[in-house]
Amino acid sequence: MEITKDMFEWLGSDDTGISSETILCHLTNSNFEGLWMSIPYDASDFGRCYRLIKKCPELKSEFHRMKELKEWVKLVDNWDKLTEMFENKDSDFYEFIKSLR
Repeated sequence: MEITKDMFEWLGSDDTGISSETILCHLTNSNFEGLWMSIPYDASDFGRCYRLIKKCPELKSEFHRMKELKEWVKLVDNWDKLTEMFENKDSDFYEFIKSLR
């Protein structure tokens, strides 16, 4: 997948983080200097990933490929539930995402 204009705009924003950059790098087969891979650990991390996918919906169709990174398997398998919990500001969100590590 090629990096799009929306992806470049997102990279230049103040709404990036290591876990969301991991998504972009992995799904576009990019390797940004000095980037290390990470998963979202809390609602703030997840929110940056969530907003990246909202801004760049073409990533969603390839999101299953994140399972190529073993740390992401449980997250990908539970992404819809995490999204629902995040959108509903579910108080159990942190405990649930923590259980997926």
